[in-house]
Formats: sequence, C-alpha cells, structure tokens
Amino acid sequence: MSYDPSSSPGEKPVREPEIIPPSKGTSSPFGNDPWMSSGSNGGRRIYIARLGPAKLFWLVLFAGLVAALLIVLLIGAVLLWLPILALFALGGIVAALVRKSFRLR
Repeated sequence: MSYDPSSSPGEKPVREPEIIPPSKGTSSPFGNDPWMSSGSNGGRRIYIARLGPAKLFWLVLFAGLVAALLIVLLIGAVLLWLPILALFALGGIVAALVRKSFRLR
C-alpha cells in the first residue's frame, strides 16, 4: 500500500492560478510608461537620462537646501523645548528648597 498525499479525504483540492497572457492588440505592452519601450523583437529597454553639469548642480543645490531646512527645523524644535525644560528644572529646584525649608521648622 503506497501513501498518496493528494488523496486524503478531508482536504480540498488546491487550485492553480490562472495565467493570462498579455494582449497582442495594444500598441504598447507597457501602457503609458514613458521609461520603457518595446523593441521589434519584443525586448524591453529602460531609458536612463544622463545628468549634465548644470542639472547635477541644481540637484545637489536642491538636496542641500532640503538638508539645511531639516537641520533648521530640528534646531528650532530643540530651541523650543529648552525654555520648557529650564522651567521644569527651576520648578524642581524651587520645590526642593521649599520642602527643605519646611523640614527645618
């Protein structure tokens, strides 16, 4: 007697996924994607633009401005919390002094 795992009575049969081939009637198999095109033999080509010196300069300048803005926002958040932390520290010192003065009496 041989064991056949597909013939167990309590299991449902496993369904295979349906594979739908791409339609041949469309003009472009990639839809409206401007970065890809189809060659005559069905090959795919990805276009990568080369950056010239001017575009590279503007890209680096923009990245630097974004980084500077993030640093300014971070420093601003720290500077906003410094007075609040100073008030908490001052309140703790005053509370400690008040408790100490009540203990002496």
